[in-house]
Amino acid sequence: MRVIAGKYRSRPLQSPRGMVVRPTSDRLRETLFNVVAPRTKDSVWIDAFAGTGAVGIEALSRGARMVYFIESSKKAAEVIRTNLRSLNIEEG
Repeated sequence: MRVIAGKYRSRPLQSPRGMVVRPTSDRLRETLFNVVAPRTKDSVWIDAFAGTGAVGIEALSRGARMVYFIESSKKAAEVIRTNLRSLNIEEG
């Protein structure tokens, strides 16, 4: 799994092993952001059931101001933190 476009384009994202999460596919994220692209800059997102954080990280990569990640699985939440650290995302 990778970031599709923007500041973090082509950077890899980690995913927890097993069936803890079902990550949003690259193709689905690409389609989503093709639709919302004009409104992404300086927007605020809620990535509910965040899993790997791929949707929220994609939003940040494309210029979103802030993303709230919501995840109940501790394992998945740690993967989100790992992905954010690997991209040096400390705010937003």
